[in-house]
Amino acid sequence: MMNPNKGNSVLNTLWTMMDNAISRVFTAMPVQVLSVDTEKRLLDVIPMLAMLDNEGKAVDHAQISNIPYARQQAGDYGIIIDPKIGDKGIVVFAARDISNVVSSRKKHIPASYRKHSISDAIYIGSLLNEEPRTWLKITDGNLEMAIAPVSKQSPTTFVNIRDQDVEIFLSNGTDVKIKDDKLHIKASDINIEGNVNINGQVNILGETSIIGETSIIGNTLITGAAQTTGDTVIDGISFLEHVHGNGNKGQDTTQPKN
Repeated sequence: MMNPNKGNSVLNTLWTMMDNAISRVFTAMPVQVLSVDTEKRLLDVIPMLAMLDNEGKAVDHAQISNIPYARQQAGDYGIIIDPKIGDKGIVVFAARDISNVVSSRKKHIPASYRKHSISDAIYIGSLLNEEPRTWLKITDGNLEMAIAPVSKQSPTTFVNIRDQDVEIFLSNGTDVKIKDDKLHIKASDINIEGNVNINGQVNILGETSIIGETSIIGNTLITGAAQTTGDTVIDGISFLEHVHGNGNKGQDTTQPKN
């Protein structure tokens, strides 16, 4: 605060006292993260705004250590996004000493009589950072999620939920793994484009239509009627065109010859 009054006067003295008192009140400040303790949910920061001496020269702030950082959480539900070293963010300063509350995480009396101190900082969120590589975006009727591997600068996996449509986009060579005892998919129509490999038993209840060439390696058990349109080749022998021996000699026919 610049003093508009010059010289020795009661008003000038009062103004100086007010200015000194206000300068000791910390409200909010942009900072950069120096270190993070995700277990204790504390971090160290350095203020990004320098102080000024009597000659108007910059004087750096000291590091602010062991300050709590905020998360988006309600009850037992939350989004875990811990700050990283180098992040830029904003801190606010509590009206009273919060060290007892921070250490106990319970209601407590102030640990001292200090007020609006730089020691009672709380990191409340990101500020002035570059665009993220992995993100979750929520807009009206739409949820988008993008995931970028550590080795790449841009996302390779996208999940879009728009109204009643759900879309998942994966880069080439990316696997989708679902592990559980049971997986239940219910839909009037299910379309699969591409090769399908099934390792294990397959039970089909209901009518099955196969259009195109089908190769089955291993045992196949069909309970009920089976209908085919066109020829069926079993172990290299045509079902429609194979022949048997001893057909006209009153004896049992031989196994199919071809």
